[in-house]
Amino acid sequence: MQLSSNSLSSSNIELNLRISIKQNKQILLLVVVNLALEESNFLDFRNMFEGYICKQVGLVFHDKYILAYKSFLENDAGTFLANKELFQEFLKDYQTMIAAKKKVIIIVIFKESKKYN
Repeated sequence: MQLSSNSLSSSNIELNLRISIKQNKQILLLVVVNLALEESNFLDFRNMFEGYICKQVGLVFHDKYILAYKSFLENDAGTFLANKELFQEFLKDYQTMIAAKKKVIIIVIFKESKKYN
């Protein structure tokens, strides 16, 4: 089941997403994932999503990257996705994009590590 039109707080949410990972100015291949959440909880989403990231690039923690989302074919940078309020906005936008038959992409941008001498 996808997000229902009558409630964003439904107990089961299925998200069909594309993931684009940008690491060290390199873009990895696009991955399609389906996430099934028991509730619309940002921490559960981030933790489950982090599992997919780790499968692609190895062990990584959420303070090492930022997340953004957008419609797959849009040229803009995307919308920041970092906390429960922004996650609720994402769920609304996701529903709108899916209703318009658009694909949703989550962009994972790794923070550049600083080298100290």
